[in-house]
Amino acid sequence: MFIHPHIQGGRAVCFKRPITALVIGLTLSLSGCGITTIVDVTDNPVGHRQGKACVTNLLGLIATGDASVSTAARNGGVTKVATVDTVMKGGFLVGSYCTYVTGT
Repeated sequence: MFIHPHIQGGRAVCFKRPITALVIGLTLSLSGCGITTIVDVTDNPVGHRQGKACVTNLLGLIATGDASVSTAARNGGVTKVATVDTVMKGGFLVGSYCTYVTGT
C-alpha cells in the first residue's frame, strides 16, 4: 500500500519544519519588482536640485504620503521643474510610488 510522504496518520502535514515555512513566507512577502518611468521633460535646465515625494502602500489597502509633483518640487527646493520621473516598487506586503523632479 502506497502512503503519500506528506500524509501521516490520516492527516496532511504541510511542513515538518515550521522555520522553513516561515522563511519561505517571508521571502515571498518581501519580494517584488520595480518600474521607473520618465513622465515629463521640459525646456527648463536640469540644474542641481532634486526633490522626492513618496506614497507607501500596505497590503494594497492603506496608502500614506503624497507623491505629487508639487510636493516633490517643494521638498527639493525646485522652482522650475526640468524632469519628472516616477519609480514604483511593489511587494506582497508593502509597495511604494515615488515622484522625482529635477530643476533649478
